[in-house]
Amino acid sequence: MKLLVVDDNSNDRKLLRLTLEHHGFETIWEASNGEEAYETAQINKPDLIISDALMPRMDGFQFLRLIKMEPELKDIPFIFYSAVYTGYKEEELALSLGAETFIVKPKEPEELWNLIAAVLEKLSAGKKASQYVEPVEEEKHFLKKYDEIVTAKLEEKVGELQDALTRLKEAEAVLLKTNEELEKRVAGRTRELEINRSELAAQNVELSKTYHDLETQTAERIRAMEELREKDQMLTQQSRVAAMGEMLSNIAHHWRQPLNVVALKLQELEMVKELDHEFLDANVGEALKIIFQLSKTIDDFRVFSAPDTQKSLFNVEQIIAKAVSFIEESFKEQQIAIDVSSTGQPQVDGYSNEFGQVILNILLNARDTIFERRTLNARVAVRSWTENGRVVVTITDTAGGIEEGIIGKIFDPFFTTKAQGKGSGVGLFMSKTIIETKMGGRLTARNVNDGAEFRIEI
Repeated sequence: MKLLVVDDNSNDRKLLRLTLEHHGFETIWEASNGEEAYETAQINKPDLIISDALMPRMDGFQFLRLIKMEPELKDIPFIFYSAVYTGYKEEELALSLGAETFIVKPKEPEELWNLIAAVLEKLSAGKKASQYVEPVEEEKHFLKKYDEIVTAKLEEKVGELQDALTRLKEAEAVLLKTNEELEKRVAGRTRELEINRSELAAQNVELSKTYHDLETQTAERIRAMEELREKDQMLTQQSRVAAMGEMLSNIAHHWRQPLNVVALKLQELEMVKELDHEFLDANVGEALKIIFQLSKTIDDFRVFSAPDTQKSLFNVEQIIAKAVSFIEESFKEQQIAIDVSSTGQPQVDGYSNEFGQVILNILLNARDTIFERRTLNARVAVRSWTENGRVVVTITDTAGGIEEGIIGKIFDPFFTTKAQGKGSGVGLFMSKTIIETKMGGRLTARNVNDGAEFRIEI
């Protein structure tokens, strides 16, 4: 069966073609307006025509009228498929011109096919689908009805256009008002931005100045920190040298008696004219023993005065005993009793030599204070124990205590109560630095009974 599809919308033609091909139609011609369709129909003589109503150059009504006026074409079944002309009058005119049916767009493909199939079924049964309401035989009569339909449709479209125009004008008014408001807002925002930009520029200048000042202050602080570090190093060195000087002084006291003994032995050897092996063995053996003790003292001094490079676990009681050994001779000379006791075996993870120097500094300060004040029955007590997970060491003297006015200053660098040339004023400062900064503990002082107590907690 041959078919002619007429529609100015290519998508509608394509959809209609696909629907018809799906149901077995193989020969299908297409046309985009009435003139083109009329020429195609004259040449090919289709078995069925499906046409739109509103098309350029020649619409569907004019095309149908020409088909029905052509003897060779007038019997071809004609189906209208329109989305614009959808009223009763349009359908009435179409049927009066000879159309089989009038289908309103859009339709689903299956529904459209069912309507077309119904027409074909009636035609195959010899029935004419359309019934002429009023045969249009005269040109004047056709033009009148056609003019009424076209005029009505034009009026409808004009009304729609006027409505659309009214809506456009309303939308335009809204847009103009919105645009004015936006322009006002933009202008206001622009002014705000200009003000903000000026403020930001001023802030930027201020920030640049602040940054420059901070940069200068940072550089100054770095220099100050470097100077403080250098001063700390100098203080450490001064404290170490002072401590070494004190220890050397005490070693001199410690060596005086043994050296006197060696000197006496040499005098005896000189005085005795005849030497025997027994006399030599006794005197040489005793002299060698004394020399060995002096050598050991030198080794102890060298180890004790060397700075630690890293932390280690050490026995507090042993370090206290070693520090006491360096100064006990000078304590005896000045008739100062020293009493050392320890509860348990307290141990500390830290710097053993520095810790020993702290003990030595405090003991030497106690000795010097007792000597300056001519304290009778002087005594220094050193105690160590463990308390609440911390090692505690106290050094208590009977020198009369520290004046209340200076007790808060004794740990300051270069502060001393000793006569000029007698003290550097860095011993207690470095002792506090070692205990608190390097070992994370506390070093404090207070007056108790008839003396002062220095307390170390680590």
